[in-house]
Amino acid sequence: MAGNVGLSEVAKSCILAMSGSTHFYNRAIKLCELHAKKSADYTGGVDPFWNFITHAALKGCSVRDVFAFYQTGKDARLMALKLSSSAAMNESAEDTLMDKAVYYLLEAAFIDRFGSGIDKVLTWEAVFVGNGGSSEPSVTKLIKYLEENSNGKESN
Repeated sequence: MAGNVGLSEVAKSCILAMSGSTHFYNRAIKLCELHAKKSADYTGGVDPFWNFITHAALKGCSVRDVFAFYQTGKDARLMALKLSSSAAMNESAEDTLMDKAVYYLLEAAFIDRFGSGIDKVLTWEAVFVGNGGSSEPSVTKLIKYLEENSNGKESN
């Protein structure tokens, strides 16, 4: 999803009907809108999981490790806010909780798509191999590798 893409009225109605709570409904809508707004900055124009796959390959770790890194970073942020004697200047505790929720949903969506691929260690070499020495990462090859070597529930 790109830019200012919002949820359809049907999607909003479904979330409300399933949740039974306008408070949950409003948060779920904000979560979806937050993800839609930020995702354009992190997909590389290639794939919704581009940022996580690239991060794993550049660090030589699994995508699960990357999600854990982002999630625990938000935990550390919440701890810092709790310990601070002053109010947050740029990101409130509420914003941090919403970001953390998005990371957990993205992790679940990654597992839906790539299954066991979440635990495969990706490497720097895998990003650049067969790219003619280009400094542009071939994340498309990593995505294909994950799709071919995992037990995901869906292929797109």
